[in-house]
Amino acid sequence: MDHAVLLRGRHVTLEPLLPEHAKELAAAIGPDDDVFRWTNTAPRTEEEMLAWIAARREDRPTGRSLAFAQRDAATGRLVGSTSLFDLNEKERSAEIGHTWLAAQARRSGVNTEAKLLLLTHAFEALKLARVQLVTDARNERSQRAIERLGATREGVLRNWRRNLEGGLRTSVVYSVIDGEWPGVKAALQKRLR
Repeated sequence: MDHAVLLRGRHVTLEPLLPEHAKELAAAIGPDDDVFRWTNTAPRTEEEMLAWIAARREDRPTGRSLAFAQRDAATGRLVGSTSLFDLNEKERSAEIGHTWLAAQARRSGVNTEAKLLLLTHAFEALKLARVQLVTDARNERSQRAIERLGATREGVLRNWRRNLEGGLRTSVVYSVIDGEWPGVKAALQKRLR
């Protein structure tokens, strides 16, 4: 598997996440306290972002993770990150996550196109059968965004992972499977036109 995948669209370029992205990504967050509200980590400084990037890149050499910086095609600035991780070639599955966008990039086409690029890579290049997306049950904005992608809500995982406050979070699981992919792809392409 190619570990240095570059995915390019009209609105966003997904480039391999590197330590040298830390300063610009930390700056992209700015004073937005909402970026990491529903996660279990909140990198705010360049040093914290370096550690966060290292954690996202941890499984890259094994081929189990593809972590990306999201670069806004219109401005050339980094506006967030996303990953295709827990790649399992035997089961033909993966998860999209570790996704965050700076406030200025939300509702701009960046997230929709980033997911289109990731799903296209997953289903067409990697020949996966299933891609899941998981979000905190309290994160209604994320749930609406995932539903707009055309993913199917599968269920709820109670006390699934730690949250930022140190408690246990309940998560909502969505997926797209290979048989659904052509319809999901067409709908995403139509939304981006």
